[in-house]
Amino acid sequence: MTDSAFASDEIPKIAWRAVAAVGLVLIVYAVGSRIPLPGLDLDAITAQAGSSALTSVLSIFALWMMPFFSALIFAELARVFIAPLARWEAAAPRNEGMFKLVVAVLALVLAAMQGYGIAVGLDASGLVVSEIAAFVPMTVACLVASTAFVIWLSDRIGLPYRSGGFWVLLVVPYLVGLPREFSSGIEMARVGAVSGLDILLPVAFLVLAAGLVVYANKAIDAKLPNDRGRYAPRAILLWPPFLASFVTGNIVALPLMVLELQHVIFWSQLLTLVTGLIAIPGFVWAYGRHHLRVLGEGNERQGVVAALAVVAGVQIVVCSVPVILQMITHSPIYLDGYRLIVVFTVMLAVFSRAHPAGD
Repeated sequence: MTDSAFASDEIPKIAWRAVAAVGLVLIVYAVGSRIPLPGLDLDAITAQAGSSALTSVLSIFALWMMPFFSALIFAELARVFIAPLARWEAAAPRNEGMFKLVVAVLALVLAAMQGYGIAVGLDASGLVVSEIAAFVPMTVACLVASTAFVIWLSDRIGLPYRSGGFWVLLVVPYLVGLPREFSSGIEMARVGAVSGLDILLPVAFLVLAAGLVVYANKAIDAKLPNDRGRYAPRAILLWPPFLASFVTGNIVALPLMVLELQHVIFWSQLLTLVTGLIAIPGFVWAYGRHHLRVLGEGNERQGVVAALAVVAGVQIVVCSVPVILQMITHSPIYLDGYRLIVVFTVMLAVFSRAHPAGD
């Protein structure tokens, strides 16, 4: 098949299948996030917090990706820092399947622990129908089941690279809430609650972020090989910001708890920003060192180093600018740079002929 035939016949089919899958996930999330956990006293909740409390926070999808994402974070950190583990997983499909099973079991355990905490808290708050004695185990079972469904669904979304379904599920809540956030921001600007600049700056950043992520993807495709298994190029763009955020978030939390600083939100944002500037390049290098290890000295190695520098720079800008805007403006719109990288990268993967495997 010629390139033109592939572009005209295969790509639209792949793209529309992926678009349909994403649309289905959006519908599933929108419906599921409006179904409350069984046994809740809806009248008591409405009296205390209003009807909005029932959407997503106390739904059957209350946890959504949190347990699975946490398990994957631990797994990815293990892959990055324990080289023998990463080599063992990549050595055979059976090993990869065993590792995925361990991650899934860990996610279900985390879901049970988090579900138990939520159930006990709701029961103690008097928000449960008094006639239901088994509310805690019933809630835990419901949230564990919804997590299992999310894990299953992530493997069924047909995107052009491995784990693509996980990334779609991760950004679905963000995509669902983004139009509402923009509409409320525009309404606030219309009535004079915020300035027009507070709305224009996020819009300008959104355009900038899209361009930078496209540029980073092009640099990866041009300089990094696409056949490195677990070290495939797209992982270098997607994972480092989240790993850096996870590690630095835990580091930042310790001094804030010990020092009991005033203006905790400001200091948390500042410390997260500074530590992220250091951690993101470190994780990019941790992923890229595999590519550098198989290259000798010369122009090819220099090209890979340049691509890694571009990726780290784009991640730093896209992830840090929203934090800076929140610190220096009164904009009601917060654009999560971490998830924007995922959104634009997935969109490019869907509508591109190059489908790297193993991301």
